[in-house]
Amino acid sequence: MKVLLLGAGASKAYEASGTDVRMPLARDFLQTFHKLPISANPWVLVGNVLHYARIHRNLSPEQLFAAEIDIEDLHSEVETRMLGELMKCQTLRQLNPEAIQLHSVYVQLSPSSRTTVSRFCMVAKSSYGKTNTVIRMP
Repeated sequence: MKVLLLGAGASKAYEASGTDVRMPLARDFLQTFHKLPISANPWVLVGNVLHYARIHRNLSPEQLFAAEIDIEDLHSEVETRMLGELMKCQTLRQLNPEAIQLHSVYVQLSPSSRTTVSRFCMVAKSSYGKTNTVIRMP
């Protein structure tokens, strides 16, 4: 009996996409998005991600989309910063602008709301793990 074990990159070889763009891997997710016509659509929400890249990584939008940034690493980086800011708050009234901004970036990068690429760009399958974070405010 033969067994084939396919990893997350197995779908990279799929060539029949209606967008003529191959499925992304974690490290070329942003590059793949940039190749799609939908990336120029003003209704696709990426502004907070672009702002984060400028402030925290000193990257222009062009540099962000050209770099081989692992989307999973970027998501974890934003989540860590966001949780750090949220832990400083004792109540919702104490939320600072940085915590709110980081939450917006986190939402735009989150697997459940990756509308910036996954839903709008016909990326049907992904291997991104889900992160559920519960913050309890007194």
